[in-house]
Amino acid sequence: MKKILRNELGLSLLEVVASIIILSIILIAFFTFLVQSKKINRISESIADATYIAQMEMENLYSLSNGENFNNLILKLKSDSNYTLQSESLKKCPNNNQDYSDYVFEKIDSQYPNFKGEIHIKTLCQYENSVSFRIELIDLNTNSTKAILENVYMLKVTN
Repeated sequence: MKKILRNELGLSLLEVVASIIILSIILIAFFTFLVQSKKINRISESIADATYIAQMEMENLYSLSNGENFNNLILKLKSDSNYTLQSESLKKCPNNNQDYSDYVFEKIDSQYPNFKGEIHIKTLCQYENSVSFRIELIDLNTNSTKAILENVYMLKVTN
């Protein structure tokens, strides 16, 4: 018996549809990866910017507090138009019943209009003549905290 060989040079419709479906699945996965990567990059950039701004503000507070006592530092911040006093309170230390001060300032810098800084300044119960600076940077677009820096400085002794 003689075999008939058929020469099929073209692709069937089923093979073309299957290859288009497989290619579509691969491309959709790839584009999803690109979109997600762009979102993560934007978030990382926002956090890096906020950390940089908070560090600059911490250095600014350090230069303001250098050689000053606590009361003079607070007066400087209250008189500076860049800072807005949000709250001030006098509290008692739980371990020795001494008074400590707690101030919260807000700062919105015109160079960085997308961020609002909350600056918490308080004297510490444990260490005499020391002050804690805590800077919390909030993204105004998402209303979420992007960076928090905290540092303790020794101030000049009040006479």
